Amino acid sequence: MKNRPCLATLLSGCLIALTAMVGAASPAAAATVISVATNGTDTPGCGSAAAPCASIPFAYNEAAPGDTIRVEAGTYVMTTPLVIRKANLHFQGAKMGVDARTRTPGGPGETVITTNLNTPIQEDMWVAQADGVSIDGFTFTGNGDGAGVSTSESFSGYLVENNIFSNNLKGFAPSSNGAIPSVFRQNFFFDNNNARIHPGAQGNGVFTFRPLANARFEDNKFQDNGNSPINISGGEVAGGTHNITIADNEMPGEFPVVLVAVSDAVITRNSMIGGFSGVQVSGACHDIRITHNTITDKTHGAILLFTGFAQVTNTGITVADNTIERTATTPGRFGVEISRTSDITVRNNIITDTGQDAIGFTLRGQTVPSSDATITQNTITGSGGSGIVVTAGSYTGPMTVNYNRIVDSGSGHGLVDDAADARIDARLNWWGCNDMPNGAGCDHLTGTAATEIDFSPWLVLSIHSVPADIAAGQQARITASLQNDSNGGTPPGPFFRPVLTTFTTNPGMVTPNPVLMNALLHANTTWPAGQPRPEQICATVDNQPGSFRVCVINLPRGFAQPKKPCTSLVTVVANEETPVVITLKKLESKPKPKPRPEHHHKPKPKPQHKAVPHAGVQVI
Repeated sequence: MKNRPCLATLLSGCLIALTAMVGAASPAAAATVISVATNGTDTPGCGSAAAPCASIPFAYNEAAPGDTIRVEAGTYVMTTPLVIRKANLHFQGAKMGVDARTRTPGGPGETVITTNLNTPIQEDMWVAQADGVSIDGFTFTGNGDGAGVSTSESFSGYLVENNIFSNNLKGFAPSSNGAIPSVFRQNFFFDNNNARIHPGAQGNGVFTFRPLANARFEDNKFQDNGNSPINISGGEVAGGTHNITIADNEMPGEFPVVLVAVSDAVITRNSMIGGFSGVQVSGACHDIRITHNTITDKTHGAILLFTGFAQVTNTGITVADNTIERTATTPGRFGVEISRTSDITVRNNIITDTGQDAIGFTLRGQTVPSSDATITQNTITGSGGSGIVVTAGSYTGPMTVNYNRIVDSGSGHGLVDDAADARIDARLNWWGCNDMPNGAGCDHLTGTAATEIDFSPWLVLSIHSVPADIAAGQQARITASLQNDSNGGTPPGPFFRPVLTTFTTNPGMVTPNPVLMNALLHANTTWPAGQPRPEQICATVDNQPGSFRVCVINLPRGFAQPKKPCTSLVTVVANEETPVVITLKKLESKPKPKPRPEHHHKPKPKPQHKAVPHAGVQVI
C-alpha cells in the first residue's frame, strides 16, 4: 500500500511529460492557394480570391513549398525570368485541366505569359529549379530569347500539361536528373520560330542540350515549328540523357523528331503526317525503339539513322510496326535510311509507295559501315525505286532479310547489293510471283555483289480444296496459301502482314471474295453447295495468279470423252514437276452383223496399225 502513492506520482509525472511533449508538436501547415489577377494588388498578404495579387513574381514570393498559385485569365508580361526554387509548387492557369490541343493560340479566356522587345529577359521566361513543380493551363508566347519554360537537370518530378507554347525561339526546354519521373502532356507547341532577336535561328517545339532522364512526352500537338517538334541533343554530358518516351503525339507538317547522344528511348504511336521527315537518330544513340508510328507524305523520308551530329556509331536500334507511306519523294532519299548503325532491326513495318528506294544502307560521308542488320516481316510495296538497296561500302558482315513481302518496285528490283563485304541471307521472302529469280512480275535481285545473296528457297503461292475433287452440287473449302516455299517446305514464320487474296472461278462463285489472309498467310473461302462442278478456281496474290486444274482438250479419235474432263484442284509449286494423271477409255466398236449366204463380199484389206495420237491437255 505504501507503494501506491509513488506509483500514482510516477504515472502523473509521465502523463505531464507526455502532455508537454504533445503540446510541443505543432501541426503541419496546410497548403495555401494564392490567387493572381490583372486587377489585383501586390501587397503583403495578398492572394485570396477577394484580394488577389497582381503579379506572378510577387505571388511566388508569398508562397511556400507545396502551395498553389492560381492565375486568372489575362496577359502577364515578364521582365525578368521567374526562377522557381520551391519544391512541389503548383501553377494553375485559367485553362487548368483543359487539353491545349483543343484550344487556339490567342483564343479567349487564356492566361498568357509573355515578354516583348522593350523588356527582353534574355533567358527562358519560367525556370523550374525544384522537385515536383507543376505548370497547368497557361499560354507562353512571344519570347524571342529562349523558351517559354525550362526545367533544371538538378531536379525531377516535373509536370507540365495543358499549356500552349507559341511564337517563342523554342517552346519548352526540359532537363531532369530522373530521380522522379517527369511528364509533359496535352500541350500545344505552335509556330515556335521567333527569330526577331536572333535572326536566322530556327525554332523547336521542344529543345534541350542538357541531361534529361526519366521523362515522358505524351499526347501533345506540334505544328509549324521551324526546326523540329522535339530535339533532344544530350551530348554535353555523356550518358546524362536516357529513359525517354515520346508517345501518342500529333506532328502534322513537321520536321523530324531528333535524337543525339540519347540512350533507352521509345518513340511510339505518334502521328507524323506531311512535312520534311519523321524521325532522325543523329549519332551516339543506343537502345532506341521506333514503333507503331504513322509516318506519311514526308518529302525527305520517314526515318534516318546516321551520325551527322555525333560521330559515334548508333547501336541497338529497332524500327518496328510502323506505317510508312508516300515518303522520300526527293531524289537521294529513302523511306528508311541506315548509315553507321550496328545491331539494327527493321521488323513488321508497312512501307508503301516510297518515291525513291524503300530501305537504303548508305555511308552519308562516313567511312564506318553499318553491320548486324535484320530486316524481317516487312511489307514493302510500290517503291518508286527498289525495295532494299545496299550501297557500296555501306555494310559489312551478315545481314538477315527473311519473311518480307517485296513487290511492285518501280525499278523491278526487290534487293540491290553493291556492298562487297555484305553477306545477305534473303531466303523465305515473297517477291510477287512463284518463279524466282527471273519470273515475270517478280521483284528481282541485282547489284555488283548480287552473287552474295542467298535467296532460295522463297515463298510461293498454292491453292487446294477439301474435298480435292468437287462434285456437282457439293460444297468445298478452298484455301490459298503463301505458307509454302519453293523447296516444298512449310516455313513457320512469323510472316509479314496479311495479304488480300482474290479468287476467280469458272463457272460458279466462292464466298467470301476477296479474302484477307490470316497470320499464317492462309486465305480461306467456300465453294457453296448447289453449283455446277467447277472447271477452274484461281487465287491471285500480287502478280501471281493461280490456275490449278488440268483439262483434256482435242480428244483423239476412238477415245471417249471422260466424265470428268478436268482434274480436281492441283497444288503446283514453282520449278517442281507436278504429275497429273487423266485416264482415257477407247470407244467400244459394235459387233459386225453376219453376212447372208446369198450375198458375196470382197474381203476387206487388213487394217494397218497406226499410232494413237496423245490427248491434248491444257492447264487452266
